[in-house]
Amino acid sequence: MKVATKRNPTPHDTIHKVSFRSPQVHLPFLRENLPEDLRDKFDPKTVEVISESFPADHPLRAADIVLRMKLLDGSSWLYVIIEGQSAPDTNMGFRLLFDRIEVLKHHLQSEAGRHSRLPPIILSFVVYTGAKPWRRPELDVFARLDPALRELAQTSLLGGAHFVNMRQVDPSTLADSPALQAFAIVTQGAYETDKIGVLAKAEPALTRVYGTPGGTALCEAMLKYTLRSGGTSSAEDVRIMMKGLNNRLHGVVRSKTMSIADMLTQAGLRKGLEKG
Repeated sequence: MKVATKRNPTPHDTIHKVSFRSPQVHLPFLRENLPEDLRDKFDPKTVEVISESFPADHPLRAADIVLRMKLLDGSSWLYVIIEGQSAPDTNMGFRLLFDRIEVLKHHLQSEAGRHSRLPPIILSFVVYTGAKPWRRPELDVFARLDPALRELAQTSLLGGAHFVNMRQVDPSTLADSPALQAFAIVTQGAYETDKIGVLAKAEPALTRVYGTPGGTALCEAMLKYTLRSGGTSSAEDVRIMMKGLNNRLHGVVRSKTMSIADMLTQAGLRKGLEKG
């Protein structure tokens, strides 16, 4: 098959673009093919072809036709991507997905997007004119997934993010995962003024993590975060805390790990902290 380029478009590309640029084609096409809930809700006077307004190197310049229009109630914008296809393409679903993401980026950066808090509606159409039967147009990138995973994949990609509020997590439930437990303790303690108390709570978890692959850098990062996230502790409190920690670490534990005081020293924080 001859590959279409900007310098060498195929006849199929040309007729598709010329036709769907025209309101005499794209308006009745929209009325015939939009979902019923939208057919009477867009303002035909606001329909414009925006695909050719992008710079030459913009990803959407390669898309065939991109239409933008207002909904009649003014609540949001509707974008319609119309791709002409003269041969089956197993990657069509991904191409359409990438185009939709680019349209969303364009909208958010546009004047319309900056003045609207509502997301746009973005629809994709593939207009197939090929001679070879396209028995299973794989326009859904999730089509080959097991049905049990398909909905999860769609929601994960297109739905809202999963929200985890670490301030509501009970660190005691994370005892089997000391690194995550230490993370919960130090982030919850970020707004406390008694940083030494926070480190004392985190000590058991931190000493289990220190010395493991990647654990040293992780512990030092948590120490720095705790001591720099606001609040102060007196120099005397620091001295007592360090002495107590060193006394509690002994034998096998001390040979395998390092005390909070030693961690502070290695992280370059102890001297500054002792000065208050």
